[in-house]
Amino acid sequence: MGILTVSDTREKITSKEIREKFLSYFESKDHLRIKNSSIIPKNDPTLLFINAGMAPMKKFFTGEESPEKPRLCNVQTCIRTIDLDDVGDKSHLTSFSMLGSWSIGDYFKEGAIKLAYEFLTKHLNIPNEKLYVTIFAGDKSIGLDVPRVDKEFSMEIDVLVGQTFDLDTLNFVPGVKENEQAMEMIARLIDHYPEMEIRGEIPPLCAEILSQIREERTLLEELPPSMSLAIKIDEFMHDFDPYAYADQVTDREAQVKTISDDLEKGEAGYMVSYFKELINNEDGLMEDRQKAQQFIKEIEEYKPLAKIEEQLEENYNHIDNYLNNLKKPSEERIENSRETEEKQEEALNQADSDSGRKADADKQIKTGKRP
Repeated sequence: MGILTVSDTREKITSKEIREKFLSYFESKDHLRIKNSSIIPKNDPTLLFINAGMAPMKKFFTGEESPEKPRLCNVQTCIRTIDLDDVGDKSHLTSFSMLGSWSIGDYFKEGAIKLAYEFLTKHLNIPNEKLYVTIFAGDKSIGLDVPRVDKEFSMEIDVLVGQTFDLDTLNFVPGVKENEQAMEMIARLIDHYPEMEIRGEIPPLCAEILSQIREERTLLEELPPSMSLAIKIDEFMHDFDPYAYADQVTDREAQVKTISDDLEKGEAGYMVSYFKELINNEDGLMEDRQKAQQFIKEIEEYKPLAKIEEQLEENYNHIDNYLNNLKKPSEERIENSRETEEKQEEALNQADSDSGRKADADKQIKTGKRP
């Protein structure tokens, strides 16, 4: 599959700027920038000159060496001599720079296409209508055909253009509208991007599958949160390694219920450990590692009923303590006020008693009696 780009000449940009934009973009997508290699190959007797951006990467693809990251990008100077007689027209050249993005056991063609499409449209600002997708359809005369997976990926790019699902392109692929696997892929695309405009008529088989997908999602949303999350975890475990799953799980329905019950009881530690192992596995696919990270987040955010009730009880206790602390100073003030009044009353009584004794003494003095 190749992408022919027709640039907008109204926007001027130098080749140096294009190179840097390319490398910076893929670095932002977790790619390691590889330096430009000499055009004279090292330890490669099969080439006179480096003739492709992939040539310096051979050691990684053959497994002789492992790169620091599974994602790589480079701008490589190349020389090709097979078309020297034709150099000078619009399609032949000898020395050029090849911009390359590489995945060593990480994403595959689907991921590469999406990254390239985003770079061209969002960073080089090339309009969608000036992008043309070409697909190698094979050559039956020499017994060479294209694997089905390639056709599916190319179909996704054909259908998904800019902000539109152009279903009219399906009319140019014989038998595709009756292909269940292809129609399921298109249905899932339409379901995943509800904001996209649909151009053309949805094929009957595709419409039927789309209806089933949406019905299943509605049923999933109506399930208790623990069961919904358990189903997603079970599906991931099954798809991640179907053979290991089949060896370990004999009753899938019981498996889902066990996961749901453990989530309800807050006993999901073993699930978190399982997903952490996947994340730490540097040889694993980036997509699987990202899904594992998302599951850990969902498990940690999930609050089973028992924990909610426990939290509510704890909140009520905090409120009671707060109110008691507010009430206590008030009671102390009342008690202190009562003690003060009693002391004042006692002092007044004492004063009255002293005053009475003094009056008696004065009376006795007046009558000539000794006190």
